[in-house]
Parts: sequence; structure tokens; C-alpha cells
Amino acid sequence: MDAPMRESVRPEQKPESCEWQGCTNPYYSRGLCQLHYMRKYKGTDMNAPIRSGPVPGVSTRTTKFGYVHVYLPDHPHAQHKGWVNQHRHVMEQALGRYLLKHENVHHKNGDRADNRPENLELWITSQPSGQRVADRLAHARWLLSLYGTEREQQKYAESGGNADVPGGSR
Repeated sequence: MDAPMRESVRPEQKPESCEWQGCTNPYYSRGLCQLHYMRKYKGTDMNAPIRSGPVPGVSTRTTKFGYVHVYLPDHPHAQHKGWVNQHRHVMEQALGRYLLKHENVHHKNGDRADNRPENLELWITSQPSGQRVADRLAHARWLLSLYGTEREQQKYAESGGNADVPGGSR
């Protein structure tokens, strides 16, 4: 401990606050607050600045499942203590709107930490579960080419969709 400590009034009495110079945190153990006690215990810099907490839009963390979260406390879909899945936030930025409850974001390459827009695709999880938006649109066009009005049948039959395979592009 390089910096001088304040003198205790009475050694036999526990101090009310940390004895480290300039610190007003409550007493924890051996004359120090919990922060300074742990810094002394770990051998780290006792005078290092105290972290104030996550910075909105900048601070990130990675879950044990490999997903990256970004700290956005004012986001309407923020999870526990203001954290938002970064892949969902990136997709929202690309779309220019918040995601709806039935929309999911899928990582094309399977890497949950790779949140580049080109690696993400929007999926709809209402009926049927887990299909790509592009596949659902192709399927809808195929249905219209078979069952739509005469105008719709002509329009979507001419678009070159495969009438034998639902979704056409799979």
C-alpha cells in the first residue's frame, strides 16, 4: 500500500468508513471498504479509478451461451438491468424499427458473437416455426400462383417461381 492511510481514532474500535485516503465508502474489513480490501487482497492498484458502470450503447458483455449483449437501458425490449441482445439491436438498426414479438434474428454462420448485418437474417416464428422471411414470401407467391385470383395466378406464375416446391428457393 503506497498511499498513506488515515489514522483510526481508536484501534480497538471498528471505523465507520474506509481508512484509505479520500475514500468515504463504509467499512468492510481490516480498516478498508470492500473495494479497497479486494484491491489489496488481489494486489491491484489501490488508487485506480472506480468503474461507474456500463456505458449505454458502448458497454457489451457475452453470455455463457455466446450471445453478445449491449447495454441500452432505455430500449423498450431491454432485458435484465438494461441489456439487449446485440444481434437483435443490429437487425433493428438495419430495418429502422424495433422487432416484433414473433420476429427472431438468426446467425447464418452459427457464430452467436458474429453480429455483422450480413451474417444476420430475420426469421418469423409464428406459423410455421423458424422460417426465413424470404422463404415465407416465396411460399406466399407460390400459393398465390396456385390459388389466387386470375390476375395473381398470372403474375406469380410469370415470376418464374417453382410451382412444384413450396417456397421455391429451398
